[in-house]
Amino acid sequence: MVLNLRLVDVQYIEPETDSLGRSWYGYDESRSDVDLWAQNRGQHSLEAAKVEAERYATLSYRGRVVVVVALTGWEPSADLPRGTVKKALIGDVLGPGDSAYDALHGAAVPRDRGTKYLVDGDYGVDGLEVLAGRSGSTGSSQGWQSDPVRRKQVEDAAQNRLMAEYRADGWTVTDTRYGNPYDAVARRAGEVVYLEAKGTQTSGGAVLISAGEVAHARRYPGQCVLGVLSDIVLNRDGNVDPTSGTFSVLPFAPQDEDLTAIGYRWDLPAS
Repeated sequence: MVLNLRLVDVQYIEPETDSLGRSWYGYDESRSDVDLWAQNRGQHSLEAAKVEAERYATLSYRGRVVVVVALTGWEPSADLPRGTVKKALIGDVLGPGDSAYDALHGAAVPRDRGTKYLVDGDYGVDGLEVLAGRSGSTGSSQGWQSDPVRRKQVEDAAQNRLMAEYRADGWTVTDTRYGNPYDAVARRAGEVVYLEAKGTQTSGGAVLISAGEVAHARRYPGQCVLGVLSDIVLNRDGNVDPTSGTFSVLPFAPQDEDLTAIGYRWDLPAS
């Protein structure tokens, strides 16, 4: 299935009333796919398990898909007027030449549905399962892992390794991976450390991190660490070998010069 977000006509809002700092949401034909995604990726009432099981998301307007995205995760997003915490999706906007984009962009979707998990027939296309061909990189960067089961195994292996290391060193560790911009909290003798884990089948020269994770690390300097489990291999049955790989722990203090943007939001100058 694919997660579809149905867009309304563009609506303007005050940035200070929005936790994502947005000044608008909805559909504006003059905007790029990247901008449409940035303005519409949150705030949504979605089940974490369902989001994490999906490979793709689409934005549709008036019954047609206008944006196609490869999902990489989600982060908490506060609905400030109501005081509730919802979800903002994280993903890479796709373009022509990508198999998912070519199959989904312009496809018809039911116009009477809002945020829905749609199956092949809902899009008027067949064989969306072939899109699983998007695989993780074998180079140095973490890349995108298309198989949700394997992706979760990789993430779990990294987090379990990191939590086990801290527990072995006498820390009390609490799993907080869902709904927080960090995966676990370690406490010992009054100290508090926030743990973030990344797993990859590559050599681990770079990993994907969200804006929320960066913001949290900068909010708590000196209290955040990153555990990276790289070179993870698969067993003969195709599942992740949790004992494999190279594990390293380093301070999580992302600097601007070490970050590479994979998407932008451009606030246009006033005319």
